[in-house]
Amino acid sequence: MGKRIRDYPTLLAAVLAQYDALRSSRFLLAVGGCSRSGKTRLAERLIQDLEEREIPTVRIPLDNWLVGREQRTGKETVRERFQYDKITDAVARLREGKEVYPPVYDPETRSIVLSRSDQ
Repeated sequence: MGKRIRDYPTLLAAVLAQYDALRSSRFLLAVGGCSRSGKTRLAERLIQDLEEREIPTVRIPLDNWLVGREQRTGKETVRERFQYDKITDAVARLREGKEVYPPVYDPETRSIVLSRSDQ
């Protein structure tokens, strides 16, 4: 999008314009930010507004690709706790129209509780 957007109506209009421009392919929208900055709330509101316009949506939390506590050394930064290679692969598969089965991360136990091999 390029420019800084400071309010939700402007953001929604920009998202809808991008969606309309790319209607022939999958449209992926990533929401990022610091912990407790409102990412989930923003995503929920976008999903609601898109679905009201009959635009199909799927929300895939990237927290599902966190490294489980049992696999951490304790010296990782927050960013190093994510499995970026697997996130990248999942995004590529989505863009190709393929299915993605993210692992399921449990924030209480800080572990992966379900992975593709479990399904």
